Amino acid sequence: MGKLRDVIASADSSQKVTAEVRESLHMLMDLCEDQQKLFQNEIVMDLKTGKTTDDMTVPITKIIGSYSEAHCVVSDKSDILKRVGEVVKTMVSDPSAEGITTGIATLANDALTAILGIGEGSEQKTQLYMVTPDYPAIVRYDLAFWSRKISAQSIKTYCESAIACVVYKSAVDVTKLTFNDFLALYAPVLNRAYGSDPANLEEMITKAEATYKRFRASLLPSNDALADADSTPVDMANAKKIVSVHKALPGVIRSKPVKAAVGNF
Repeated sequence: MGKLRDVIASADSSQKVTAEVRESLHMLMDLCEDQQKLFQNEIVMDLKTGKTTDDMTVPITKIIGSYSEAHCVVSDKSDILKRVGEVVKTMVSDPSAEGITTGIATLANDALTAILGIGEGSEQKTQLYMVTPDYPAIVRYDLAFWSRKISAQSIKTYCESAIACVVYKSAVDVTKLTFNDFLALYAPVLNRAYGSDPANLEEMITKAEATYKRFRASLLPSNDALADADSTPVDMANAKKIVSVHKALPGVIRSKPVKAAVGNF
């Protein structure tokens, strides 16, 4: 099943749905919208300072785009996972970056799957961020998901879990991010996309270095840019080590239960 708003519209137009169920579905939609606004406010505030979900600081120059949606999941959660992948694909500007898109979507779906496994009547949310090239720029993705697992049988017929999704894409201020830090943040996406293919990993690291230096040179004063251009190329062996230590799910994911809201679901 898809958007929660569409599910509500269908229920509202059906004579088989009781007034109590309609009211509960509308309350569920209100909860989703409140959580979306909360996520949006938190992410925008964090972006202003460069704050992340861990101890890193990743300043940005501007917000490029955002996505916010409430979804309804029934017995098969594949629809929402597919939808997240579609959203990521539309936000990645580089048409040749299929592997990067896959890596971002996989990490996002891992986080989302984790909160979909909560018990009935529970709520949980998770937030994560990623930094990747999006030729010709370096970008930061901030993602936030909230899930409410329904316990009332009458509502579960229409929605077993309500999901609030928020995604932001921002341009990174490369002058305030070292290449090693960038590579460490990029590593989880690379490993999900190319972890089993060393040749592809090396190629993507080289491309990432070129994108980083080109973009950094365009932002730095001429003397600094010249120094960057003349600097020694990155040590590929060391770069691959940085990538290889991020084969597990990165520590940039923050997931926590939230207090259940008032409502008979």
